[in-house]
Amino acid sequence: MWVRLSEARWPAAGRPGGSGQEGWDPHVWLDPVLAQQIVEALAFALIAADPDGARVYRDGAARTRAALDGLHAEFQAGLEHCARRLLVTSHTAFAYLARRYGLEHVGLAGVTPEADPAPGAVARQAEALRARGVQTIFVEPGGPTRLAEALAREIGARTVPLDPLESPPAGVDYVDAMRRTLRTLRAELGCAP
Repeated sequence: MWVRLSEARWPAAGRPGGSGQEGWDPHVWLDPVLAQQIVEALAFALIAADPDGARVYRDGAARTRAALDGLHAEFQAGLEHCARRLLVTSHTAFAYLARRYGLEHVGLAGVTPEADPAPGAVARQAEALRARGVQTIFVEPGGPTRLAEALAREIGARTVPLDPLESPPAGVDYVDAMRRTLRTLRAELGCAP
C-alpha cells in the first residue's frame, strides 16, 4: 500500500488534555502501526524524486515495515497484562500509542510540553490523579517538569522520564528507542513478564 504524504490520514488521538488546546496531535510516530504509514509516504516521495532508486527505497521500506510489525507485536504482548492502565504524561504526546495498546492517556499540559494548564486545573488534576491512585507521572527528558513534579509531590507519586522522540538521542534508532519506551512503561505500569 503506497500512500502519498498528502493523502496520509492520521486519526485524531483525541482532544489534547490539560491546556484546553484543540487540534491534531502530531505524535503519530509513537504508534508503530501509524509509523508504517510514514514509511510508506516517505518511500513514495523518494521514488517520485528518484525513480532510478525505486528498488532501494522499496526494499528499505519493506525492511522497515517488518521491523515495525515486530515492534508492534512486542508492544501488544508487553502491555497486554498490566496492573495499571493509566498513562499520565507531562504533555499529551502518547495518545496514539495509548489508544493502540489499550491504555488510558492523560496529558497534564497540551500537545506541546510548554503549554500551561488553565487556572484551577492543577488542583483538579491532583484530585483526579490521587483518586485514581497514580504512582508515576512520565516526563519528557530535557522538557519542562515543574508542573509534573509539583503534581507528583502533591499526590505522593514519582516522575520518570519517557521520551516522545521529538529529538531522539544521537546513535539510537527508532526501534531501539521505542523498545526503551516499552521497558519503561512495563516497569511503571506493573506489566506481567
